[in-house]
Amino acid sequence: MHDQKSDQQSYWDNKILEWEGTMYAGNARVSLLERLAVPFRTQLKKRLLVAEELVKNHVADRSLCDLGCGSGVFIIRLLKYNPRNLVGVDIAPSGIEAAKRHASDLGITESRVSFLCEDARVDSSFLQEVDIVTGIGLLDYFQKHEIASLFRAVKGKMFLFSLPTEGKLGAREILRGIYLKIASCPGSYSCSRGEVDGMLTEAGIDNYWYYDRERIRFVTNLPKV
Repeated sequence: MHDQKSDQQSYWDNKILEWEGTMYAGNARVSLLERLAVPFRTQLKKRLLVAEELVKNHVADRSLCDLGCGSGVFIIRLLKYNPRNLVGVDIAPSGIEAAKRHASDLGITESRVSFLCEDARVDSSFLQEVDIVTGIGLLDYFQKHEIASLFRAVKGKMFLFSLPTEGKLGAREILRGIYLKIASCPGSYSCSRGEVDGMLTEAGIDNYWYYDRERIRFVTNLPKV
């Protein structure tokens, strides 16, 4: 039987560091495909900054888990907001190894930030002890039933998840589709706002709202400040 989950892990294990190299580090030692994708990642950097703005006032003295943490860039940025502790989770072993090195190089102890190589689609039990769950770019690679399962797992917690935006099929969307095909991505998905509403309702979550501006969309139940 074809194992979609194993395909995703293999894909991201090989891709995540090169992908992040063009996102954050301006790394020139990446493939031609990734260099060609750089101009279209400005929006993704902006999305990361918006996520930080939305969550920063809620982190103090709380435990936060970032799903799809990659090499830990986003979660390490949250340390300055005085969390009780932070947990980064990613499906890719290479991402987790890089995240641990990054934290060690900065002198960050595991009591402040820890990293786990886990697949939240298979087992989300590690979320039981955290107060806030974030996922930036994560749900783009979850199928609808996997998103619904994750929403059930975060019921009773604060959460912040980015979502792909809806709208006309423009140049950006067409080029992204071409990129994913050339890169042999094993699965990239989308769902409408109505479908997200339905999954949240089915999970028993009703106190949520959307941030939806300039082609950046989040769904969250963080208190508005």
